[in-house]
Amino acid sequence: MIASTFYKEWMKMRLYWGIALSCHILVFIYIYIETRHMFILEHAEMVWYQVIHIHTLFYEQIKYLPLATGILLGAAQFVPETKNHRFRLFLHLPVRPYVLALSYIIIGLAAVAVICLVDIFLLSRITNVFFPHEVVVRSMITALPWLLAGLVSFLGTSLIVLEPEWPRKIFYLAVSYGFVWLFFQSNIPGSYISVIGKLIMASLFFVPAIFLPVYRFRNRS
Repeated sequence: MIASTFYKEWMKMRLYWGIALSCHILVFIYIYIETRHMFILEHAEMVWYQVIHIHTLFYEQIKYLPLATGILLGAAQFVPETKNHRFRLFLHLPVRPYVLALSYIIIGLAAVAVICLVDIFLLSRITNVFFPHEVVVRSMITALPWLLAGLVSFLGTSLIVLEPEWPRKIFYLAVSYGFVWLFFQSNIPGSYISVIGKLIMASLFFVPAIFLPVYRFRNRS
């Protein structure tokens, strides 16, 4: 049953996932072209000075891309399920409701995570072409909060869409927005390294929080 759920969710999300992945790849192609263009227009020493000492983010175009991807895939997965109470029908299958809901969340998170891993790979490869290893590591650490924001935005979108009552939807929207906002407070490379573990732990609370609207959705008259 769970395997069938994974397959069904993938078939439903694959078009949106493909569009999101294509957008990410196109942005990284643009970043590569623009970075190469910088080295053509200026001396390498000047570009290195801007990136290493002034902290110019040559990859800033990806900053909100994982966030948008998480929202897109969360909506693509759960909006169709909430129409005409389709999700409530699935919750009455001979599987524990929370196990079924968790399987939905896992496949969605996995879809977002795969794109984030592609982002990390492409960022490391492009950075490695133009800059030393230290800049590669620092770039990935700097981009990590943005990628985590993509996972949290997926969970927040799922929480909002599944909630059947509008006052709670608005409350969840405010909480999700406020929490995701924390991931974009600084552009200084490596500035999140001391708190990223705490943000990851706090993000995990979004998973059990989704069980609350699932319960209300299942028992809604």
